[in-house]
Order: sequence, then C-alpha cells, then structure tokens
Amino acid sequence: MYVSLLDFLGKQPEKRNLLLGLQAPKYNPNHIPVTAQELKLQQVHLLNQILAAKDYFLLQGPPGTGKTKVMLKELVINLLNNPSEKIILLAYTNRAVDEICEAIELIPDKPFFLRLGHSETTDYKEALLSKHARNKPLNDIKRLIETCRIFVGTVLTCQRNPDLHEHLHFTTAIIDEASQLLEPQIIGILGSVDKFVLIGDEKQLPAVVTQNDPSTNDSVIPAQSEHLHAIGIHNLARSMFERLLENCQKNGWTHAYGMLKDQGRMHADILTFPNKQYYNNNLQTLADWQHEPLDIKHDIFGKSRMAFINTQAENRRNVNLSEADTVVQLIMEAYELFEADFDTETLGVITPYRAQIAEIRSRLLEKSPRLYNLVTVDTVERYQGSQRRIIIISMAVNNAYQLKNLHVLNDDGTVDKKLNVAITRAREHLVIVGCSEILSQSPIYNALLQFLED
Repeated sequence: MYVSLLDFLGKQPEKRNLLLGLQAPKYNPNHIPVTAQELKLQQVHLLNQILAAKDYFLLQGPPGTGKTKVMLKELVINLLNNPSEKIILLAYTNRAVDEICEAIELIPDKPFFLRLGHSETTDYKEALLSKHARNKPLNDIKRLIETCRIFVGTVLTCQRNPDLHEHLHFTTAIIDEASQLLEPQIIGILGSVDKFVLIGDEKQLPAVVTQNDPSTNDSVIPAQSEHLHAIGIHNLARSMFERLLENCQKNGWTHAYGMLKDQGRMHADILTFPNKQYYNNNLQTLADWQHEPLDIKHDIFGKSRMAFINTQAENRRNVNLSEADTVVQLIMEAYELFEADFDTETLGVITPYRAQIAEIRSRLLEKSPRLYNLVTVDTVERYQGSQRRIIIISMAVNNAYQLKNLHVLNDDGTVDKKLNVAITRAREHLVIVGCSEILSQSPIYNALLQFLED
C-alpha cells in the first residue's frame, strides 16, 4: 500500500487531482449509444453512461441488481469492440473474482482471459496464467501476455505484481466490490490506467479495518485537514468508492455515477424494508415470482415472508442456547416443507458470533448429519455476495452492551450496513430470532421490529 501511494504521488498533477476529487471527470458528449437486448431500459442507460465516461464511472450495485453477471458482462462485451482496449478486472476476494470469470464465460464466443493467482484460490484453474505458461519458451509466454486482452485477479495479486503495469498498459480497469477497498489498496492501480469503473454499494459491508475508530478518524488527519475534509478524507477507514461518490454527488457530476435499480433477487415483501431504509425506495422488482402470494401451510413460513421469533436473554456471552434450538427446529421444519428440492442453496443461517455458530452446528449435526452438510451457518461477512431461498438470522444478543458490536454504521450513524447485507441474502423467506426487549434499545433494530409488527 505504501508503494501504491508512492506511485500515485508520482503521477502527473492532472491525474492526481482527478483521483483526489479536485477535478471533474470528463466524458464524451458525442458517444453513440449502444443497445443490449438482455438489459432493461435503465441498465442500457447506465451502460451508455459508463461507455461515454473518459476518466471514471462509479456504479452503485444494490443487492440482486445484476452488477456482475449482467452489467459487468455487457460492459466487457462493448469494450472489446474497440481493438485497442486491454482490460484488467479486479475484486477484493477470490470468490468475487471467480464470479467475474463466470460472467466472462457467459459472453458469446467466450473471449480468452488470463486469471492471476494460485490454483488453490480459484475454480478457474484452466485460465490461470501459471497454467498457460507452464513448460513454454519465454518468447511464447511474452507473446501470450502481450496479446491477451483480459486479465482477471484480486486487487492484492495485482499489487504484488507491479510488473503488470510496468510492461503492459491497461486502458480500462473494472473493480468489483470497490466499496470494500481502502484508498491505498487501489489508488496506484487507478492512476496507471486511462479509465476505471468502480462497482460497489456503500450501503453494504465496508472495508475490513483492524484499527479502532480513534486511530482512523480526524485525530490522525494532519494539520491541513480542512483541505482533506473538503475532498472527503476525514476517516482513513473509508473506501475510495464512497469518497469519490460523495464528491460527485456534492459537485453535481451526475455523468460519473449511477445506481442499478432493477432487483431480481428478493420477493417484494422482503425488499420493502431495505428498499425504504437504504435505497430511498428506488429499487423495483423484475419478475412475476417476486409478487407471488404464500401457498404453504406453516406457522412461520406460511404466514409471512418476513417473520420475527421472540426469545429470552440468557446469562451467557455471545451465545443463546434457546435460539440455537429454535434455529435448528426451523431448519428441520423447512426441510420437511421443501424436501423435494432442498440443496445447499435452499437455506442459510447468519449469526454474529462464532460461539453461536458452533452451538447451532453441533445441534444440527446431532439432529441431521445430512442437513449439517447442506446448511451453511456463518457470519454476515462471509455471506456477502451469497443468497439463499430462506435465511434465518440468530441475533444471540443477551444484553444491551452487545448492540454496539452488531452495527457497522455509516458516517452519520443512521444506516447499519451489516443489517442490510443480512436481510438481503434472503430470496423468498426471512426469519429473525432474537430478544425484542434488548434489540428494541437500538434505534435501527427498533425500526425493523416496528416494521415487522406493522
């Protein structure tokens, strides 16, 4: 990251000012619009905005809006129409990089690409550069790298291989999961390309930062802080995506950002709460199934798409045994209801604590070894990017002190990013298990409880 910052400081003043947000990003007003049969009208509009951008574009991708398999794929298709384009596609995690590989393989004629990284980190081993380079003469490897137009990998792999940018000139960088990346992680990469597209969602999980708040906020910003604050640098734990987006919104640079609004993941009844709380009711459904009424008989799954089961607090730390029993019972009942097509994508359990994960898994193994292997029980961080037909959330909160550890808030403290991710993993059913007496002491969870009650 120090090397990345040093690389940024060595750029021309115009490039530095662009990345700092002191200069408006340029666009081509004479861009000839393209069409795409697979896209909705609003998606086509955004695609043309991205293609018209000369410096950068920030694409906000709320849950289930097809930011990778739809928009990124169409963007690559259109970029490849220009023979001079050489594209690098990056993401924060290997899982997200593999999703990018999957999207590329959905392109007609399957364009050739090289996957950066190691065989143990990807399902696309045949695309690895190391695989293609094995036992080949150096000149053949050189020719392979120079003629390949698409490179895919994690941001960390790209950082660790500066030769890529020293010997190859990438015209466009597309970075998925950009809202999880800090400035020093990508600013060097972005300064080395002609144009970049950052895809992310500032309402979902932020970058992982191990330092506490005092060591990342205003207390460590130097004396010239008023200048840094003016361009949105007042917290070192903030992503570059969020800072640039705020800058564009503040300066009215509407040509440089946009949000996908067609959501095809969640049933409309589940979408309602996050749509109102996080996205100003801008999201809309895509398919008829998202409005289908319930047609099953069950005390929980048959009454409402979203449900809350109230439990009692226990004198334990980070674990609630009665909740664990309730969750396992719900899993067993869901299996009986959906047994015909119950697989690893049917049901998932989210809980904030490792101790609660262990309790639920041990009880599930005891009840049903088969379901133990079909149901993933994990934290919300591990679930970002995933989805299930049914999501059960076990809060495992036994006292008010734990509430502050549940939240990952935005700058003004009004939006809980963790809760947004947890809710939006569910496609057809969401059940939350927790102690309402304690949860209601949080304004954010109180709003959710009130919504469910209404």
